[in-house]
Amino acid sequence: DCILSFHIDITERKAMEEALRRSSERYRTLVENADETIAVAQDGMLKYINPKGLTMSGYSADELLSRPFTEFIHPDDRAIVIERHNTRLAGQTPVPRYTFRIITKDGRTRWVEITAALIEWEGRPATFELFTDVTERRQAEDDLRIVNRRLSTLVQAIPEIVYFKDAAGKNLEVNRAYELLTGKSRE
Repeated sequence: DCILSFHIDITERKAMEEALRRSSERYRTLVENADETIAVAQDGMLKYINPKGLTMSGYSADELLSRPFTEFIHPDDRAIVIERHNTRLAGQTPVPRYTFRIITKDGRTRWVEITAALIEWEGRPATFELFTDVTERRQAEDDLRIVNRRLSTLVQAIPEIVYFKDAAGKNLEVNRAYELLTGKSRE
């Protein structure tokens, strides 16, 4: 009787598997703790969203991942988001960064800025999306526009000549009294 035995050294394979596991854990930790919303969309559905996205939207993962992502986009912004998503899936390069509104679970509107890239997810095309909540910035910009309109209205209503110049002496703003005195239009 004879026993024939083969031994294969799998030390290198085990080391590679362990390195892959550690690398995967590092990436998962980064994504799960990111201060931005990270999502993957495929076939009109969200396939993944990190905890920041759940917090921002107010939805649970089950609620977000079980319905078309367009349901969470403000109706006035859906067409542009769908068009850019489809353009990206077709391998074309749409505008790299843009803003749109989402509707949170409690019905509030949040402005988000998106950066997205075409990826492969489980063997098929998908988009990797990074969302930044810019609601406060948009509100500050809107508030500034309102203040500027009010200031301009006030300056135009003053009967005395009012003008603002930059450091080079170029007029930045003139009122109607200035136009009447100089005979020059505001432009």
